[in-house]
Amino acid sequence: GSILCPWAVASKPDSTARQVGALFGCPSDTDLAECLRRAPLSKILALDLQAPRFLSVYGPWFATDPQTSLDRAGDSFISRPVMVGVVSTESYLDLNSHQVQLGFEEDQRNRILRTFIRNTYLYHLNELFSTVRNEYTDWDKPIIHPINLRDSTLEALSDGHTVSRMVHLTVLHSRRGSTTFLLHFNHQTRETDYIQ
Repeated sequence: GSILCPWAVASKPDSTARQVGALFGCPSDTDLAECLRRAPLSKILALDLQAPRFLSVYGPWFATDPQTSLDRAGDSFISRPVMVGVVSTESYLDLNSHQVQLGFEEDQRNRILRTFIRNTYLYHLNELFSTVRNEYTDWDKPIIHPINLRDSTLEALSDGHTVSRMVHLTVLHSRRGSTTFLLHFNHQTRETDYIQ
């Protein structure tokens, strides 16, 4: 992944901090770190906060937009060669084992894609959903099989949350003359649970 991937940075860190503070009984007007220092480590490690699907509850957070940071990045970013690699399907972990093995119907595909779009984007959600559904539907197949729906959904999710972001990173890095490489790894072993 890269800093541009939606799951790479914490989503809504202020909300998470308030939620953690409330769980530990920390007053909202005090320093959360000071309050948490008094909490038992085992209780802190046992926290189970749920992030919106396809996003992260914990992680780094930046005051400026990551793309803006990369646009303005200095020599430390552009003077180093960068190699970015992706695989054919980056999103197997977004589905459960039942969905991976048997696929799913069109209504479930639509729910998965709508959730991804709603949690990842802010504007034009219906237009984005319609475009993604249209572009990742195989119109040459008259019967939509659950496995085909699974494959097209995995492709849409992979492209949406990882591959497109990695390609964008390579563009941002290379457009100022930096040495940049992009590779696609498509090898598959015979005994794999996840078909590429």
